[in-house]
Amino acid sequence: MMVNLNTIQIQLLWLGIILFPFVNSILMNSGSGFSGSIIPLSIGVIIWIISKVIKGNVSINTFFHTGVYFFALWIIEAIVSSVLNFEVIAYSENIVSNGIEQFLFKLAAMLVYFFMAIYVYDITLSLKIDAVCNIVCKMLLISFAIAGLYSLVEILSMFDESLKPILLGLDAFFRGGDGGSVSFKVRSVSYEASTLGNYLAVVAPFILVKMINGKRMYIFVSIYLMIMALMTYSRTVYVVVFFDMLLISMYYKTWKYLLMLIIALFTISAIISTVNDSLWFSNISLFDIFTSLIDSDDSGRITSNYMRYGSQIAAYGVWMDNVVFGVGLGQAKFYLLNYIPDWAWMSSDMFMFQDNMVVFGVYPRLLAEQGIVGLLLYFLLWGTVINKLIKKCTHIKNDEEKMFVVALIAAIIGSLLTANNWDMLSYPANWVLLALAWRMCENVDKRVCGDA
Repeated sequence: MMVNLNTIQIQLLWLGIILFPFVNSILMNSGSGFSGSIIPLSIGVIIWIISKVIKGNVSINTFFHTGVYFFALWIIEAIVSSVLNFEVIAYSENIVSNGIEQFLFKLAAMLVYFFMAIYVYDITLSLKIDAVCNIVCKMLLISFAIAGLYSLVEILSMFDESLKPILLGLDAFFRGGDGGSVSFKVRSVSYEASTLGNYLAVVAPFILVKMINGKRMYIFVSIYLMIMALMTYSRTVYVVVFFDMLLISMYYKTWKYLLMLIIALFTISAIISTVNDSLWFSNISLFDIFTSLIDSDDSGRITSNYMRYGSQIAAYGVWMDNVVFGVGLGQAKFYLLNYIPDWAWMSSDMFMFQDNMVVFGVYPRLLAEQGIVGLLLYFLLWGTVINKLIKKCTHIKNDEEKMFVVALIAAIIGSLLTANNWDMLSYPANWVLLALAWRMCENVDKRVCGDA
């Protein structure tokens, strides 16, 4: 029975990785839905806990990792922050929820993240490291095949109106009644183009590393990834994918593949610009999007940026009045309206959220709710594993394992970069990456990758 439970847990992990592209897009209802991988991974956590109880074995090697201590301290600090603000939390409310409900919901979510990471780490201990590397890469490739095939239908529908009903049918199949709508840019099976960037931040490094190390098939896969990224018309995607290419090229000290992809991007951009007038997304200018990375935004999406930046500035305002421990877990939304700058109301999207404000970004929310202490613990949580992985890179002799670790480092850093665009703590891929980082540092001399 235990062997079967172990097998089921491993299969649920692989299924969770395959479903990574479904970012906040399952059963959308007047807004974002939930991520597809949360279902198999949550079931895996439940089975893992049950199996531990049945075995009577609750010891977990993960607790020897410093990163787990920082994870636990991050959760404890969130509780302390909320206790210190309990008198206010008890009376905070809006038309959607109240302070206590928000605290309990966010605390439950943090505990799920915690146990999800430990479950993934603990279950992969039953596999050899080379098996973990190979299978994870295969599952990620399958996930990209799903995202890529769906995006191919999206791209073709931009040229052929007859394909739109097919796209709408596919959308409604998993997005739900409010999600079946044709977008003028590639979002694949994610909620929107920018959240697709969170998935690409995870999968792109593993594809690019394979390409740079001479895997011919991955050259074509990488080029298609670039096409997908380009046609998201999302600056978040552009920054993350370019960062991944740059980081990996710098590590391997080779620039020919980076130059090849850049040339391919400019060629595709020129073709799109040439035929732009014949396409139904002709109101989008690639030039405006690229220049807005370093200049003001004149690309037509400035009002949505007003809302995003306005919520972040408001969160920083909340933090400045509660510097050390913040206002308590899940409580920022009850303060934001008092700090929103006037210019943010130029965005019509602001009126959609005025009754239930949210912070668009992990870091400003953590500052507002958990203060500088909470944000510092969050950075230490990730900083420790990045540091250990970098140390391990210098001691790995197996090429496949080294490629996996390099890609893992780039994926983690890329995911951290996307966190300022959207509050993506709920994206399960983040915690799977963390767990894989713990696993890759297992069975290594402590002077290299341990806690000493």
